[in-house]
Parts: sequence; C-alpha cells; structure tokens
Amino acid sequence: MHGFSALTRGLGRPVSLILAAALMLPVATAPVAAAGGPGTHADFARGVTRSAKASRISGRDAAIATREHPRKTSAGRSALARPDGIARGTAGSTATRSSDVRSPRVVAGPGLVSTHRFDGIDQVTVGYEPPDPWVAVNATNIVQTTNGLVRVSTRAGQELASIATWSLFVVPAGYGDSDPRIIWDAYHGRWVGVLIYFDDPTFSDNHLVVAVSDGSNPLGSWTSFDFAYGNTLPDYPGIVSSSDKIAATANEYVDGSSYAGSSVLTMPWSAILQGTDLSATHAIESTAWNLRPGRITGTAADIWFVYESGDTGYLKTLRISGSGTSPTYAVADVAIPNGNGLANAPRQPGDADGIAQADDGRIPDAVWRSNKLWFARTVPYAFNGTDDDLAVEVVSLTTSTTVAPVVALDVVWGGPSGTDSFSPGVGMSGSGTAFVAWCSSSATEPPSVRAIAYPPTAGAQGPIEVATSDGSYTGARWGDFAGLATDPSGTDTVWQTHETVTADGTWRTEVSRLVFDQTYPTATAPKQALIKGTSISQYRAYPATVPVKVTWTGADPGSGITRYWLEQNDHGSGFGLAATTTSASYINQHTWKPAGSSVNSSWQYRVTPQDDGGNSGTSATGSLLTPTGYQQSTSSFTYSSGWTSSSNARYSGGSVKYSSKTGASASFRTSGRSFGFVTTRSSTRGKVKVYVDGSYKGTITLKSSTTKYRYIAYAITFTSTATHTVKLVVASGRVDVDAFMVLK
Repeated sequence: MHGFSALTRGLGRPVSLILAAALMLPVATAPVAAAGGPGTHADFARGVTRSAKASRISGRDAAIATREHPRKTSAGRSALARPDGIARGTAGSTATRSSDVRSPRVVAGPGLVSTHRFDGIDQVTVGYEPPDPWVAVNATNIVQTTNGLVRVSTRAGQELASIATWSLFVVPAGYGDSDPRIIWDAYHGRWVGVLIYFDDPTFSDNHLVVAVSDGSNPLGSWTSFDFAYGNTLPDYPGIVSSSDKIAATANEYVDGSSYAGSSVLTMPWSAILQGTDLSATHAIESTAWNLRPGRITGTAADIWFVYESGDTGYLKTLRISGSGTSPTYAVADVAIPNGNGLANAPRQPGDADGIAQADDGRIPDAVWRSNKLWFARTVPYAFNGTDDDLAVEVVSLTTSTTVAPVVALDVVWGGPSGTDSFSPGVGMSGSGTAFVAWCSSSATEPPSVRAIAYPPTAGAQGPIEVATSDGSYTGARWGDFAGLATDPSGTDTVWQTHETVTADGTWRTEVSRLVFDQTYPTATAPKQALIKGTSISQYRAYPATVPVKVTWTGADPGSGITRYWLEQNDHGSGFGLAATTTSASYINQHTWKPAGSSVNSSWQYRVTPQDDGGNSGTSATGSLLTPTGYQQSTSSFTYSSGWTSSSNARYSGGSVKYSSKTGASASFRTSGRSFGFVTTRSSTRGKVKVYVDGSYKGTITLKSSTTKYRYIAYAITFTSTATHTVKLVVASGRVDVDAFMVLK
C-alpha cells in the first residue's frame, strides 16, 4: 500500500529586513495515520520534521524596496506537467450536462450579479506570463496577486501599494519565484500566503515560503517562514488555514523534472504565532497527483484535500486532523475518475492552434465548509455528441469523519458546441453558496469570464458574463489558476479575479464581487432632528428655512446596502425623490412657519434600501412633522425678573429678550419632537445653563469672535412627540432668548 510518508520540515525561518532569528527546532516524528472510515485507506504514513527559517518584514518596507530596488526575476515559470505514472480517468464524462446560455438564467427572486468591478494587475505592469491571478479580501482591503506582484487596494479598488513578490516573501537575489497565493484567515485575523522560489534553470536549490501577517493590515508586519527543499522543486503550491494549523501542498519534482509525489506541509498556529524558527510535518505520497487543499470558510480544525490517485485511476480525499505537530491522515476513495486529458487547446479568433498551455485538466482549487467540499476542473465534453469541446466540471462532495465522501453534485458547464470553457476557480460565501468562475472562448469569441452560483437552498444560478476581452491572446502561456475569495463583509458574496486579454494581445486582470443574495434589506423609519450649530433664516416673508437632519438605519447581512432612495412629502404635495444616497443621513432646508400660522409647512420622509444584489427592501415611512418657530414674546415662554427686550432686524422676529443677571431664567414649554434654542453668539455674549424637564443638560458658551444671529445653540430630539419644558438659566454675561424652533 502506498502512503503519504511524512517528514518534518522545520518551518522556514522567518526572513526579515528588520530582524532574523535562526533557531532550529528538534526533529519530530509524525504519527502513523489512522484510517478515515468505511471505504477509506491510510495512504499517508509516517513523516519527518523539516525546519524553516523565520524572517520579519513590513509590507510598507517591501513596497518601498519594490520601488527603489527593482529586480528582474524569472517569475512566471509554467507549472510542471502531469506525470506519466498517474493513471488517467476513463474516456468521456459521467457528469450531468448543463447548457451555458448566453444571458443570465431567469430565476425566481434575486439573481446572481457581478458588482464593484475594477482593473487589476496587467502584463504591462508585471512583464511576466502567465499571470496566475489570485485574490483575497477582508473587511478593509483587497489583496491581489499575480506572478511577480502583490497589490493591496481598498475594497473600492483604490491602489494602496504594489509589492514585488520577491520583496514581500523575502526571496534572495538571483532566484526566480512563482505561484503566489494569499488568503485571509478570518479566525486568526491574519493574511496567510505561499510562494516557491528556485535557482532556475538548475533547480538545485528550491524553497517554499509561507508568509503570515501580524494582523489585518496587509501593509503592516509579516513573518515569512522559508522551507528548504534542496534539489526538489515544490511546484504548484496550495495554502489553507484552519483554527489550529496551516497546511501547504505541492507537487514535488526532483531536479525540477522527475516526479516524486504530491506533498503536504503541516504546521501549528501556536508555533507560527511565536514568529521564530519552527518545525513542520512534511508528508508525501508518490502515487498522488496534485493534492488540492479545501480552503476553509467558517471555522474548523480538520483540513480536507482532494487529489488524483495513480493507483486507482480515481479521485481521493485526504483529511488531516490532530495537531499541526502530530497530524493524522485519513484517505478515502471518491467515485469520480481522474482527469483523462484534454483534446484541444481553447479556441480563439484568428488562432488555429488555440490558446497556448491554457489548461491540463488538473484541479486548480477547492473550498470546504460545513462538510461540503467543492472543486472544479476542465474536462472534454461533446456537446453535439461527436466533437469534444472543453467544459468545466463542478463537483461537490459531502464529507464525513465516519464514512466515505458522497458525491452530492457532479455537473458539466459549457457549450454550445464549438465553445471552450476552461481554467475554473471556485469559492464559497459565508452562507454556504458555492461560486465558480471560468474562461470561455471560441473561434469567433475571444476569452470572456463567466460565473455560476450554487446556493444551499436553491438550484444553480447563472451563468452570467463577468468580464470580456478586447482581442485574442498572443502570449505563450495562459494562467494556471484563478482566485475566488470569501467576503467577510457579506454572507452571500465572494470576490473574484480572472484573466482576460487587451487589444494588443497581452493579459490583464479584473477584480469584481459576485453576489447571490436572496434576502431583502431592511431600513428603519427616517427621523427628523434640528441641528445644533446651525442657523435659521429670518421670517420676514414666507418661506423661511431651518436645517433639519434626517437619519435612519439599514441592514443587509447578505451583501450590504449599496444605496437608499429617500423620498420627501413636503407641504402635503405627496412623495417625490429627494436623494439617492449611500449614507444613512440627509440634511435638508425645511421651510418653517410661525406658531399659530395656518400655512402647511409639514415634512415627511420615506426610505427604500437596496443591497448589492439588486434587492430593494420594504419602504419605511417616518412621521409627518412641521417646523414651527416660537418667538420669545409668545405665551409659551415664562421669564423671571431681570429680562429686557431689544430690537434688531437681524433677530428672527425682529426682537429678543436678554439678561446679564446671573440666575435669571426663561422657560419654554410646548409639545413637540425636536427642540432648538435660537440665540445670538458674539464676543459680548456669555454662558447659559440648560435644563430639560428638570434635568441639567450642560452649560453652553455663547461667546464667539464671529457674530452669529438666529443661531441654534442647543438642540434635543425625542423618540416621540410629547410636551416638554426647556429652562434656560444665565450663568454669566449676556444671554439672548431669540426664539425656539420645534418640529411637531
């Protein structure tokens, strides 16, 4: 029986421009793997411990080094071919056929959409091919990688820094590097990346680097762990992080040419967080091909993998449980054949040979959540029953720790006949919706990007067109993989990046958000409030105005609210659009009327939320309120002794009452929702104490180098309309009582 023989690699020493630690940990031996369950085999046996060197570097310093010390490397090396010793699957496909229609499939309710598109890294910037585009995202940043470059941006697509891969992963001068992938580990709140570097073309000194950030800021400090593989090239690396360990996979080639097997390097988070040299357990299986880790969405300790088995001709899964220092391996058979080779290169306009080295049928990526393992690969499929096209096979396995995996879904997407679908990427949202994106081309259509979604409670959604090309690809190498990343800011979304083509035939990438949101956003009824620190206009002739702030709240866990439609009903004219806004507040100038006036000066608001999936929620309507001005001379005011009247055309009603007597008070009482004290600020004014319904609210300073008339010095808003008393007490200097503004 073949087994994943495990050796322990000391985790690469963290390389640092800031500090370098060099402590080699003792060698440890991995335990013998336990059988997985019914129908499983213990293919991964014992292992050795490998050591790695740890180094520290700042993301910002790496970006500076990229700009100030440019380096030409041999990034962009092609992935090595499938070994001849790995059995191929049977001819044809047993998967269910699905037609790739040319427009989004009509579904009941909200559908799959692509949003927030922005331009990513391109060939002109990097200078290499293939790109191997990848993306990761957290609540603040997007990190995109291609061969040769790491780009950090905001979620809106604003570039913050571009960092050479050699700089971030601390690759020594004179070496080439390739296959960078970075993921966001939401459980630990850190970025985790993998990359290989090598002395091309001899491949006598090869390394795999795992890089881990100190926190959520990708431009902050990182620790890189450098594993030396000697004359064995760890090609096509994969990366996954669980709650207690990180695993990195590779296809290993001695001297860069002789296939040795597919391997996994497992390391504990407890050691990683120390930031110093550490050890990791290395396991390899000579009959395994292309071990792909299932990137975890959610929280789990066990890690699931899928690979092609050379001894059975069928796929297998691997589950790693236990600690990162003493992992246990359980292997199980999957009733799906290995890949069986591709009949043709993807067709494109003006190219009889097709797109060069676009896909070899391997599984490029996998994701896992709640006992569902999803992956996709390119397969031949005869959509017309005769001629083979390239199609994308999408597979979902139901995993278990006690029984063999069950094939829950095995379906082919592509077509029509004459169209090739290839280079799939797979991702999963926080709610368990699987997303798959791939390239599509034909003799008459250049490469485009398409996407589908498989929500847990509905059938397949899509396909939709995500990106298009401006021409045919003239390069010598298409990308080996494409990335889809879970979005922590939306339970029904992922971010994707893929390769398309410019008009001059070079590659480019685009980044966008894929959304399948079946829930509707909600919003609370808009509330109106007077604003402290603003001024009302003078009531000489109607209309006069007062600034009013309108606020509400909204929620949409699926994809987030992207906009609100705010309508206003002013003066009884009916609702009309006031604004389309992304914020949950709005300031408007409301006309106000004097107390006792019969003029209709009422205002009311209604808000409708829309989420990023295009769903509009139920409208929420606020109260109908009328801004009403009460002059200081009305019966709503009562005064103690010590107040005097003064006239000035700049006062709201042409006059005020004022007092400089400490302790003199004025009380205002009426029914309303929002109350605003209107006064004068100037260099000759003093301070006033404010009480509301007998409760002291604070002392307000009215002294200012700039004179302001009809100034709202204090405002308070209640949740409902009721009668309230506001009492003003002179604390020092002169205090003017001009008016009170009330929303009622």
